[in-house]
Amino acid sequence: MKTRETYLDFIRGIAILLAMGWHFNGTLTGISAVDMLLMPGRVLGWAGVDLFFVLSGFLIGGLIFAEYQRTGRFRAGKFLIRRAFKIWPVLYVYLLLLLVSGRYSWETFLLQNVFHVQNYYTTPLKHLWSLAVEEHFYLIFAFGFLMFSKRESGNINAMVLVLPVIWIACLIFRSMAVYYSVDVEKIYFQTHYRIDALAFGMFLAYLKIFKQENFNQVASMKFLLLIIFASGILILIRFDGGPAYKLTVRHTIAYLTAGAFLLYCYRLRVFDRNNLIIKGVAWLGLYSYAMYVYQFVMIRIIEAIVKKFTLFNVTPGMDLIFKYIGAILLAVAVTKLIERPFLVLREKLFPAY
Repeated sequence: MKTRETYLDFIRGIAILLAMGWHFNGTLTGISAVDMLLMPGRVLGWAGVDLFFVLSGFLIGGLIFAEYQRTGRFRAGKFLIRRAFKIWPVLYVYLLLLLVSGRYSWETFLLQNVFHVQNYYTTPLKHLWSLAVEEHFYLIFAFGFLMFSKRESGNINAMVLVLPVIWIACLIFRSMAVYYSVDVEKIYFQTHYRIDALAFGMFLAYLKIFKQENFNQVASMKFLLLIIFASGILILIRFDGGPAYKLTVRHTIAYLTAGAFLLYCYRLRVFDRNNLIIKGVAWLGLYSYAMYVYQFVMIRIIEAIVKKFTLFNVTPGMDLIFKYIGAILLAVAVTKLIERPFLVLREKLFPAY
């Protein structure tokens, strides 16, 4: 069984902390040190999804390309089934809980999310839009890769040229959408505007599998990558180019910055050491998927508890701590009780090799 790579879990952990920070850290605690620590999520949390996308493309692309390199073929059906065992149980239990609770009318969310079109139809579960983008991208890519590889007699280099086309196409689509005053949420959520980050991550995976010497050479330029990453962060935080920039070029800068961060972390020696902070963030990464899906469940639970039991004055800082701890504990429970049993079943029914 392949061992987990700490740097990938660490990146997952950073991504989920950013995403949760975007949703959790809206209120200042009044404690300067704490507010400073929470600032990245408050200011840059929206980019957590872009980091997730790049990492997802890198991981899933690595699986696809590694299989193709090893066997000379790609089993699209098996890939999609194995992915369903990973993604669907946690998501569908979440939808079932919402259905039973009656919080939302089923017409507003159920079919949209069951069939992964929630980013094209109005739904109160807006945070699940990114799952739909990933499902669409991998469905299209899996069958596209299957057909293209057969037609091109295994010319993987020709097929991968599609990925840069996606980067350019998405930027053009976003720019045209802004020009024609398309609704902001559509530009932010819909698949044809947002798959460039996934395609970029997949391109990095292609380099790692098929151009390993080039990949290692780029990844070894740690100082340059750190400069690119820091510059990207500075631009994303400090530069305010207006709505047009935020909906178009900013997303391109975000995934390029995320890619630089991934390459910088690759084979970084600090991940081989027993660093408690890195180990802690990497541990969070193990539960990032459940944490992302269920984060708003814990927000509602904590808000309800605080409202019902007013035994003492709950400060903004205490409220935030309760929400983070609750979200983490819930994610651990969901992962252990739902996600992992289905992964064990997947390995029995549809083993990777």
